[in-house]
Amino acid sequence: MRYRIILPVVAVMMSSVAVKADVVSPGGRIVVSTDGGGIVVSATVDTRPVDVITIAGDVTDVIADPVVHTDSYTALTGKRRECSNSYSQARYVMADGDTITMRVYTDGVAWRAGSGVSVVDVSRVRHSWLQSWVDCYEEFYPRDRDTKAGERYGYPALMEYDGGVFGLLTESGLDRTSAGSSIYATSGKGIYELKPDGPGTAGWATMIIGSLRDVV
Repeated sequence: MRYRIILPVVAVMMSSVAVKADVVSPGGRIVVSTDGGGIVVSATVDTRPVDVITIAGDVTDVIADPVVHTDSYTALTGKRRECSNSYSQARYVMADGDTITMRVYTDGVAWRAGSGVSVVDVSRVRHSWLQSWVDCYEEFYPRDRDTKAGERYGYPALMEYDGGVFGLLTESGLDRTSAGSSIYATSGKGIYELKPDGPGTAGWATMIIGSLRDVV
C-alpha cells in the first residue's frame, strides 16, 4: 500500500501499521492526529493538550489540502453582520472503504463520513450531559447519566474534560436533501454512534471546543 500525505504545516510519521499525521487548526490550538484507534482531536485551552474526541476506525491514508480555507458570509441575524471563518481540511481514507472529511477550526472541528455514520469515543470526559430523545426536543439534561446500548439521544450534547476544556457535540450543514441524525449509545462506556435517522445525505457532525465561555 502506498501512503500519500500532503500537509502544509504538519508533523508526519508513517509506519506499516497506521498512518501518523497531524492537521493543525489556524492558530494551532486544535490538533487532529491519527493512531491505531482512529482520528484523535486534541485541544489546548490553557497550557496542556487534552484529547477530546476520537472518531473510531483504522486510517490508511490522509490527504490534506495545502492551503487554509476561509469562508466569508453575511449573517441574516445576530451580533455581527459580516462574518468569516478559517479552517484546515483533510480527508481520511478508512480501512473499511469509507472516507471522512475533517475541517479543523480555531474553536472546534466538523466532519462528515461518506457513509453518513461515525462512531465516536468521548470516554475521557469528567462529566457529560445528554438529552434523552423526544420528538419535541424538550427533555432534561441529567449529568453523568447511565447509558444502555441502543438508547437514543438528541443534540446538542455537552462534555467536560480536565483542564477546563468543554466540547459541545451537535450537527450542522443540513439542507432539504439531508436526514437529521441522532446519538446512539453502544455497549462501550463513552462510545456513541452518530447516524442519520432517515434516508438522504448526511450533514456534518461538529464539536465546538474550548472553555465554557468559548462554547457559550
